[in-house]
Amino acid sequence: MLRQGLPWEGKNTWSLAHHDWIARQRFSEPALLVAFEAAQEQVLLTRDRLDRGAIAEAAAESAWKPVVDRIRCLRGISTVTAFGLATEIGD
Repeated sequence: MLRQGLPWEGKNTWSLAHHDWIARQRFSEPALLVAFEAAQEQVLLTRDRLDRGAIAEAAAESAWKPVVDRIRCLRGISTVTAFGLATEIGD
């Protein structure tokens, strides 16, 4: 969005208002529209997984649990973020 000169002016990102703002964006270039829609779809799918607790559940039941627990000791790191870091970086 920033590359297109469309910065979010609200206070909190990933809030309902932010999601609504993103959904209202339109692009005239076909390739840009396709890329935007693909990214937005991934955001919505991830939000649904978070809402269902699927990611936190997977983190608690996987072989990554000890690593996730250690990463979560850092201030501000949620289970979901810790799980993502653990699976991307490794142990």
